[in-house]
Formats: sequence, structure tokens, C-alpha cells
Amino acid sequence: MEAQVRSLLKKVEEGLGVALFCAILFSILWQIALRYFFNAPPSWTEELSRLLFIYMGTIGVHLTQLEYTHVRSDMLVSGVRPGVRKVLETLILLVSAVSMAALAWFSVQMTVRKAPIQLVSLNVSSAFMYINAALVSALTAVAMIRQFLWIVGGRADKVYRAEEAATGEARK
Repeated sequence: MEAQVRSLLKKVEEGLGVALFCAILFSILWQIALRYFFNAPPSWTEELSRLLFIYMGTIGVHLTQLEYTHVRSDMLVSGVRPGVRKVLETLILLVSAVSMAALAWFSVQMTVRKAPIQLVSLNVSSAFMYINAALVSALTAVAMIRQFLWIVGGRADKVYRAEEAATGEARK
């Protein structure tokens, strides 16, 4: 059941990333068409494209962590004994999770600070540029903590299964 829910959420995130990319592409093409054919480019397309690009990138951060490919020092861990590897992997995940949690905290503070400022051409709060970092950082920290607990609890196969599926490599 848990695997099905995670698979569904992953597909939703991937679909959202594709939809954001298509919206960015449409926005840029719209701006180009209006600039070259009518000499009247809209002011909102560039700002919208930038905002959507930020969202698309942060979704990518979470997706890569779900596949255990986001923060990884493979060169450090691939050539060591399994016991040392477990220690290194858990330390990397722990430091990364703490970093993501701190990023989420500071992103919330930045969102609150920037809320009164408007994005001029879109006429929305600039908080929209920062709130996604808080949400995705928190989700990524949770994914890292879950992976940390799986490795510490002797269920590293759950972590490496995601990595194998993402990279197509078999783990020894």
C-alpha cells in the first residue's frame, strides 16, 4: 500500500513537472510571437516563466531524493566495506536532512518577509517565489530521514531499490 501511494505521488510530481515545463514553453513562445509579429510583448510572460521554472526545479529536487540520487557521494561510499559504507551513508543523509530542514525554516522566514512585496507584472505576492522552497525542502528532509531510518534499521534494500530503479544499475 505504501509503495502504491509513493508511486502515485511520484507520478503526480512528474506530471506536474511536465505541465510546468509546457507552461514555461507556452509562455516563452507567446512572448516571442507577440514581440516579433505584433511588436507588443506582454510583460508578464518572463516573470511567469521564471516563477514556473523555480517550481519545476524544486520539484526535481524532491523527485531525485525519492530515487536516492539527489545528495550522494558515490565516490566516497562505493569502494569501502559495507560497515563503513553504512556509517558514511547515514552521516551523509543525516547532514543533508538537517540542511534541508534548515533551508525549509529559512524559506518560511523569507516567505513571510517577502509576502507584502508584489511581483509587478503578475500582480501576486512575491511569497510565491519562496514558499515552494519551504515545502519542497521539508518534503525532501522527510524523505532523507525516512531513508536514514531505513539504513539504520537494516532496511537499506528499500533505499537501494529506489536507486537501482533510477540508475538501472545492480547494487552488490
